[in-house]
Amino acid sequence: MTNPHPRRRRPSSRALHPLALCAALALPALTGGLFAAPASANDPPEVSFSRSSYVMNEGQDATVTVKKTGSGEAAVNYTTADPASGTNNPATANTDYTPASGQLTFDADETEKTFTVSALTDSDLTESSEGLIVKLSLPDSSDAPETELGSVRQAAVVILNVVPAGSTTTQSGGGSSSALTVQQCLDAWDDSQASGSCPWIGARQLFRMTVTSDGECSVSTRCTNSRKSPAPWKTVTGSLDDMRNLENCDGRLEIGCIAAAQAAALAALVADCEDAWDENDASQQCGSSYGDHSVTASNQQCEVSTSCGTPAVAASFTGSPGEVKKLDYCDSQLSTSCPAPVTVENCKAAWEASPVTNCLDTVLGQHVVSVTNGPKCAVDTQCHRSSPDPQYIGAWFRGTVEQVKILNNCNGTLKAGSC
Repeated sequence: MTNPHPRRRRPSSRALHPLALCAALALPALTGGLFAAPASANDPPEVSFSRSSYVMNEGQDATVTVKKTGSGEAAVNYTTADPASGTNNPATANTDYTPASGQLTFDADETEKTFTVSALTDSDLTESSEGLIVKLSLPDSSDAPETELGSVRQAAVVILNVVPAGSTTTQSGGGSSSALTVQQCLDAWDDSQASGSCPWIGARQLFRMTVTSDGECSVSTRCTNSRKSPAPWKTVTGSLDDMRNLENCDGRLEIGCIAAAQAAALAALVADCEDAWDENDASQQCGSSYGDHSVTASNQQCEVSTSCGTPAVAASFTGSPGEVKKLDYCDSQLSTSCPAPVTVENCKAAWEASPVTNCLDTVLGQHVVSVTNGPKCAVDTQCHRSSPDPQYIGAWFRGTVEQVKILNNCNGTLKAGSC
């Protein structure tokens, strides 16, 4: 059966819960379910109820929403009806509710239409909640735009019995002075971050919603799955706005806890970034005074801004605390890997560390390693060439210290990297 709130599971009881009555009245989805093929651009638009159940008090109205997916115009008929014979607590037209029927037409750019179902008031203050159904059907007219019915083509509408005088509830914080309904609380809860949110992967959220005698929503929830012990029940009572703003932070329901956790995490990250900046070589080269430096964080990254040199040159860097810890200042930039200065000593050390092993002689006395203007390392040597005629020929290279470290003999030619 179509469940009005799939993620909610309530404990069983002898009395039929109003939302259980919704589930009993709603029919299974017949077409276009979870495994339906995606609509193509040429498919007709599809219309469906926005949910499979609605709730209202006696004497109030329920606004039923029909949604259209896909492109193009659409038309659909709606009608109210008494439940089938044998249904628990059926509502009766003209006794418990006012029958309603009509047609909804959608323009090409419209995606939502509504109609109203009105509940009547009777004198029985002890009766159970009653339910009726609303149905969608396609127009018979040949002039109607081509339309298909979606998965929720029938929905339940539950009429809650009005509590006796003295216990009538009113909502003080949701912008309305009318009696507060469970449906209003459910709608507000559905809009919250906490609804359907559990800290465990694959966990189910057990759920209860009631209206207190003080006119407030009261939600109780917990998370459970087959691999963990159920979390304890958490109950929060408040206005509709409180329900909308609830957040789930590691199993506890609070308003604003996510922002507080994010602020704490950001403060901790900034502290890590500042410590990393104090430990690197750049902070020593540019000065350690924070008057000349800015260390902040965003998007899980450190953001460093500073100025170095005479005259001062602005430099910045974004990266992890580990990367900030390795920062150096080179060529007016902050970098985790500054190139080695081009000196004769560095060039010779790079040549000795290079993969060139099959030249004439690797003894530095047989090679000339110097520094050119630029500056660049200059290497002049003789290398073996195997083709077309085996012989030793003169070879030379001009480049950075890092390039000299990876020099190879490519058939008599020196090349940085693979041949």
